[in-house]
Amino acid sequence: MVSPIFDNGGAGLIKAIFLSLGRFGSVCGFTMQLTKRHILCVDAHEDICFMLSTLLQGSDYKITTTRRIDHALEHARNERFDLFIIGRWFLDGTGLELCQKIREFDSGTPIIFYSADANEADRQEALGAGAQAYLIEGGDISEIVETVNRFLSPGK
Repeated sequence: MVSPIFDNGGAGLIKAIFLSLGRFGSVCGFTMQLTKRHILCVDAHEDICFMLSTLLQGSDYKITTTRRIDHALEHARNERFDLFIIGRWFLDGTGLELCQKIREFDSGTPIIFYSADANEADRQEALGAGAQAYLIEGGDISEIVETVNRFLSPGK
């Protein structure tokens, strides 16, 4: 009889090693992430969705994108996300409305606004609606990854 650890051409052994390292790591004060953090990107512009998806997948995040508020709400209610990135304006509503609706059933997942609206009043409205950060389109794209990493770093 073949041990399940050596089943599937060694895949079971690899899984057993990762599981034991995870247990060892939690005892020693560090954790191993076996699954990618999942981000929902919601923007009315396909090019923004593509850019955010490409940029964040390159940083080893799993990305789901949509361009509509109703689709975003369906995803947010039925899937587990570690972070939301949302735009400000949509054909079927605003990012502020989306943020408020998400907060009705999810008070803990971080929300980052990503918008071309650079006014301080816009930023304050987004933060007042429940967002944790407000990034301005056209800025340094490394700021996007840095902000996402800050919210999704281990222990957060």
